[in-house]
Amino acid sequence: MTKTNGAMLLALAFLIPGTISFAGWAHAQLANGKVELAAQAATLPGTEEPEWVASAPGRVEPKGGEIHVGATMSGRIASVLVAEADKISRGDILMQLEDEGTTARFQSSKVEAARAKKDRDDNGGGDSDYRVTEDDIANAELAFWNSRDALDRIAGKRRNGEGNQTDLDEARKSYVAAETLLANKRNALVDLQGRKKRPNPNRQESALAAARSEQSIASALVEKTHIRAPIEGMVLKVSGKIGETVTPSPDQVLAIVGNTETLRIKAELDERDVGRVKVGQQAIVRADAFQGQDFAGHVTSIAPALTAPGLKDRGAARRTDVDVLEIHVDLDPNTPLIPGLRVDVFFKSTTAPLTPSTPAAAGAAATTVAPAKAP
Repeated sequence: MTKTNGAMLLALAFLIPGTISFAGWAHAQLANGKVELAAQAATLPGTEEPEWVASAPGRVEPKGGEIHVGATMSGRIASVLVAEADKISRGDILMQLEDEGTTARFQSSKVEAARAKKDRDDNGGGDSDYRVTEDDIANAELAFWNSRDALDRIAGKRRNGEGNQTDLDEARKSYVAAETLLANKRNALVDLQGRKKRPNPNRQESALAAARSEQSIASALVEKTHIRAPIEGMVLKVSGKIGETVTPSPDQVLAIVGNTETLRIKAELDERDVGRVKVGQQAIVRADAFQGQDFAGHVTSIAPALTAPGLKDRGAARRTDVDVLEIHVDLDPNTPLIPGLRVDVFFKSTTAPLTPSTPAAAGAAATTVAPAKAP
């Protein structure tokens, strides 16, 4: 080894430890810098990850729930007057069964009731208060039946592209007014019966009462051939078909309707999380169909008892040996979710309002509702 080589080796012996020490110090400072930056980022407003106290699977449904409409008498469907996604009003005919002579029976009963009334009026006598009140009820019933028939005819024309909306609106007002008047007249009879004892009727009054009862029964049979919408809303599904024979059974659903103006989630909370959710609590709803979007809502009702799960399993990992608590979460307005959609609900630990994310504000979503990990 030459003197030059020896001097180089000696110099390296002093430089290498210092170099290693400097590299270690630099690496440590860089790591500390990253930790400090991460800590600062974690304390920036809006970057704290929300604390979800519980989660639950659920389905979207109309706020009043889905109403399953069926037949109230046996018969064969003669016509289907609505289609899915049609807007409906309460009382609109969805389907009509074959008549089977019920209309003819009703017309015959009206003639018989009119004849019996004439016989009673010609005979005279009886209690005037009861006579006037019962005649008022009979007249109100006829007015109600007539207004209902008129509404059905005008609504049918509108579905076929005939008539105008003004006539339909007027027919609806007349129907509602006649319905209210009939209810008031019946209440007046109940009030009279509470104040005054009714005397024994004579033969003519008994015959009139029997004729009017037959008329009401015949009218009810005619009405049962009309399957009507129980609420105002939208037709979600139509199952009945022309020519199909139906019976009054809860298993035979002919149509499903609901008010889709406002939506809610029917969620099934695991029994171990029952104590973590309360009415008024804020929640976030997420759906696979709307990736990256959160929809805000709040708990409006909680079932009083546990039940067996009603939603279908979502894979082999889902537990089926536990009971669940049904919870309703009202969604904020103007949500793109649709009835029947499967969602997941995350319940916030606070009742402070949450702001849902939107596609147009994907960047702002991180500062309003940060993406949270499922519990």
